[in-house]
Amino acid sequence: MFADTAAGESLTAATLREERIATQGFLELLQLEQECLLTGDADAIGAHIENKSACLRKLAGYAERRCRFLLGQQLSPDRPGMEQWLANAGESAAIAAAEWQQLLEATRLAREVNETNGSLIAVRIQSNQQALAVLTAAASGAGLYGRDGQASGNRDSRRLGAA
Repeated sequence: MFADTAAGESLTAATLREERIATQGFLELLQLEQECLLTGDADAIGAHIENKSACLRKLAGYAERRCRFLLGQQLSPDRPGMEQWLANAGESAAIAAAEWQQLLEATRLAREVNETNGSLIAVRIQSNQQALAVLTAAASGAGLYGRDGQASGNRDSRRLGAA
């Protein structure tokens, strides 16, 4: 253990390792989601939602714990605060510093995959909206009749029996 706060929060290489492993697990879930988006497997995406939510809750807990620790050390609860704490801890925090760098890299990769997934979802939504617009236009002129008994798609056509 490198340091404790008055509130009993501590930060160790082991806690950073746990957070890194959880982040890598989240990255794997995002990659699975991406595969599902690329193959169009909507059912599988739905199956991953609960796992993804649970993983996000776990990651939020790690981040909250780390922020409380940094605040207890009179440091800002962010990346610069963490880097300052690691610099102040010196050689004793070498393993923690390595875990921190690996955590940052896993977070960067997860952010990239998540942004790509968002783009894939946006493309699917646009495609679905275009398909819906085509179907709606086709349905509005597909032999439906208005109150006057006339086909709604053929307002300009001649009436039967009219010359």
